[in-house]
Formats: sequence, C-alpha cells, structure tokens
Amino acid sequence: MKNPALAMILLPFLLAGCDRAAPQNDTAAQVPEGNYLAQIEALPGGQRDMVFMRAIQDSNVPCQHVAGSTVHAKVRGRPTWVAHCDDGRDWIVMLEPGGMIHVVNPGQIGEPDAAPTGNAMGR
Repeated sequence: MKNPALAMILLPFLLAGCDRAAPQNDTAAQVPEGNYLAQIEALPGGQRDMVFMRAIQDSNVPCQHVAGSTVHAKVRGRPTWVAHCDDGRDWIVMLEPGGMIHVVNPGQIGEPDAAPTGNAMGR
C-alpha cells in the first residue's frame, strides 16, 4: 500500500473479521464431524427429505418433490432409505462412505441385507 496511514486505519477492521466465531445453532443436534448417518438420522423428516431431494436432483433422475421417505434395510452394508416422489416414483438412496448419497432405481439394488422396512417398489 502506498499510504501507510490508510493501512493503519484499515488494519483493525481487517483483523476484527478474522476472529469471529461462526454462529452457533443451539437447536441442531450435535454429532461428531464425519458421522453422516447420525447427522441424517438427527434431521427432522422434512429436512431429511430435502437432503434426499438434493441428492436426487444431483443424480439427474426425475422427481420434482420428495413427499416423504422411509428407512429401508441396509443394501451392501450401507444405510438405505426409500424416497417417495410426489409423482408416485420411488428412489433408493444409499449413504456411501464419505457422506455421498447414491440414488438408484429400486429394481437396480438387488437383494437387501434383510427384509425391507418400507415398500421400495411403490406406496
């Protein structure tokens, strides 16, 4: 900077922004970093459906709105849910290591690890 006086005036403002703590949301469930299953399970149903909707949209499969979701038996050892779209289609969403959600057609998952707890083929 060409003007040292200007630098001295701006320095406190620049440093003040560095020490600000992120705002805390006391209503959010506290889960360890990286425990994605606990984070998803801690969400209220509507927020969980929004997470699944985002994963479905990112997968470029048809679904305008997730009207609900149900827990499904694990598939290949992965936590799994059925996302019910408002157009009547269901999609299987599986939580992969690292927090990624894999979206597949119910007919493509093969056999679940145990009997499903929700109807994956329709409502």
